[in-house]
Amino acid sequence: MSRGWRIEYEGALYHLLSRGNEGSDIFIDNEAYLLQLSYYIHRNPLRGGIVKRPAGYRWSSYKVYAYDRKTPKWLSTNLILSQFEGEQDRHKNYLAKVQKYAQEEKRLLEDLRYGFIVGTSQFAEKIRKK
Repeated sequence: MSRGWRIEYEGALYHLLSRGNEGSDIFIDNEAYLLQLSYYIHRNPLRGGIVKRPAGYRWSSYKVYAYDRKTPKWLSTNLILSQFEGEQDRHKNYLAKVQKYAQEEKRLLEDLRYGFIVGTSQFAEKIRKK
């Protein structure tokens, strides 16, 4: 499974580039949308029929986010899990959100097919000009 490249864009929280899928770049300007993308990515092996549940995919970071397993040195979970700050169990809440997200997933799949920009209209215009 290939990994996207990380490319910095001023004002972008994160930019994902899907190798080999021209036009499917994803530009994110909002942490709530970044959470949705995290849920989507963690459900990829399930959607692809590789496993029966997200925790079953050996190469996924899902268990770190959802079950507080040991975090590899290369993985930074702060940006995602900080969205659950102040909640009693951030990992349990992440798990619940991933499960809830499964119900909304079909709509997002259509958006991801062609690439999209998520954020304010000013942010979107800045990205389009590049």
